[in-house]
Amino acid sequence: MADLVNILMIEDSQADFLLIERQLEQQGLLARCRRVASLEQLTAEIGQRPWDVVLSDFTIPHLDFFECLDLVLTRLPDVPVIVVSGTIGEERAVSLLKAGVSDVVLKDRLLRLGPAIERSLRDASDRRARRAAEAELRLLSAALNAAADAVVITDRNGMIAWVNPAFTAITGYSTEEALGKKPGDLVKSGVHPPEFYKDLWHTILAGYVWRGEITNRRKGRQLYPEAQTITPVKDARGEVTHFVAIKRDLTVEKQLQAQLLQSQKMDTVGQLAGGIAHDFNNLITAINGTADLASLGLREGDPLRMDFERIRKPGNGRRRSPGNCWRSAASSSWRPRSWT
Repeated sequence: MADLVNILMIEDSQADFLLIERQLEQQGLLARCRRVASLEQLTAEIGQRPWDVVLSDFTIPHLDFFECLDLVLTRLPDVPVIVVSGTIGEERAVSLLKAGVSDVVLKDRLLRLGPAIERSLRDASDRRARRAAEAELRLLSAALNAAADAVVITDRNGMIAWVNPAFTAITGYSTEEALGKKPGDLVKSGVHPPEFYKDLWHTILAGYVWRGEITNRRKGRQLYPEAQTITPVKDARGEVTHFVAIKRDLTVEKQLQAQLLQSQKMDTVGQLAGGIAHDFNNLITAINGTADLASLGLREGDPLRMDFERIRKPGNGRRRSPGNCWRSAASSSWRPRSWT
């Protein structure tokens, strides 16, 4: 082992401490050792540096071994503890291992100490890695369970191995109803042709991600649109073993899109109608104005004047004050030459 190992040794004998330190050096273990002989010293040293291993004699005058062990296991839970003792019975050794000790080495068999330390360090590293992996799995599980989108994990044949709560919320099928079934057995709508599913399976079995929209059917037989991403999961040899499908219900999104499209259509129709009305009012204004001017040179009761009145009447029905823009002309002294 090439890395430096920090060893905290609980030992009342300086001679034994030096003996153990020299033995580790002879075994090729690069170690930095620190000796403590009381609970106070142990408490002080625990936080001084990142210790890798704790070696402890079992019988130390005026010092309770199990009190020391409890302190170490509490403050340094990832650090292995190895008992190095002069004499200890097999029954006691078994009880120590059950109490949390990693190994027991007799002082007259110190050749075992180097390998015991290396083995304990490997075991401690494996435990840390295992706890980290378990914590990561718990976090991943919590994230997937909390996801708003449905998550479905199937084996290579498409059999469902795991679903999250969102799958139940979207499809109506419980976890118990889904496990061991194929998604198609539950939600296949029959809307898509066989070629659609053939292309999907061809893509994912080849190891590629499939993305697309699909129409599925809820447990209550109601159809719904769904955005789906299916990702192949490969083993160390690169072979597809599972698939992970992320499924998002597009029902609300499609409804909002339809509402927006309808609103845009109505806005376009409104703009068109407003433009037509504006142009039509311009025509009416011109017609009414011309009829007003033409009527100015005609006598009361003149048939032609009555014709102009009939022309103005439909236009007057669409305007609050027809002919207002011509009143200045009507009150002026200007007259046309003749309208008869």
